[in-house]
Amino acid sequence: MSVDSNVPFRYEPREEEVDIRKLLLSTRHEGSRFPVLSKPDDLPHFLIDPQLFRYIYRNAISNACKYGLLGGNVTTEMVYHEAARVISI
Repeated sequence: MSVDSNVPFRYEPREEEVDIRKLLLSTRHEGSRFPVLSKPDDLPHFLIDPQLFRYIYRNAISNACKYGLLGGNVTTEMVYHEAARVISI
């Protein structure tokens, strides 16, 4: 397979039914200083691209580490708004 360097790479997102809380917990290290909280504790599953979501999450954590307090904790809080069917992270 040859790759033409003049053609930009195009990522094609794929949707999967994902447990976001479980996905985020699997992304961090055990005993991590990056706790994950969710409201309610049992979130519904969402149709998202897990690879893209992990990338965005890691980038957010990286930015929080760069610009946050040295040695501090970075907490991820997820809140599901049932009436609007939206999750805030």
